[in-house]
Amino acid sequence: MTQTLLAFLAMMIVTLLSINQQQRILRTYEAMLDDEMEVMASGIALQAMEVIEGKAFDSATLGGASVSNPSALTALPFATGNGCSLRGLNTLCDDVDDFHEMTPDTLSFTMRDGATYAFEVTATVQYVTVTGSSVTVSAGPTYEKQITVSLQDVPATPGGRRLLINPVRLSRLKACDTCS
Repeated sequence: MTQTLLAFLAMMIVTLLSINQQQRILRTYEAMLDDEMEVMASGIALQAMEVIEGKAFDSATLGGASVSNPSALTALPFATGNGCSLRGLNTLCDDVDDFHEMTPDTLSFTMRDGATYAFEVTATVQYVTVTGSSVTVSAGPTYEKQITVSLQDVPATPGGRRLLINPVRLSRLKACDTCS
């Protein structure tokens, strides 16, 4: 009887160790998958940022027009949901702040094997004041804008699980090059 209980206890310990090992392997796999998704999302974020940064600083600076007073720039709050697309489908989106709180756009990353992963992209734009290494949000127009692009993967199936644990965010400053 004692031998049977000890054998049963040994089997339970081995089973628990095995389950623990499998959980560790699963966590490692999920972390690797998240890292891969972050790399893909970072590439898409850079692509989105290049599209937005390629636009004019402000509607007042279109065509290289010079601005000598920040009050001539677009007043706050910026318009939202302008129908801007990162694929260049809306020609009315000709300056940076047109992308502020844009309708989420979906961009895809295609792997070599043909697998495609979709990412939902949003952006915010704010006037900021830069002092040394400090960046603070401004209450009014300035000659610098901070663009923040956020991405989250789109589940492969409706109601499916997201593979990216946390959204990827990329922020950059854009200075007005025709302002004095």
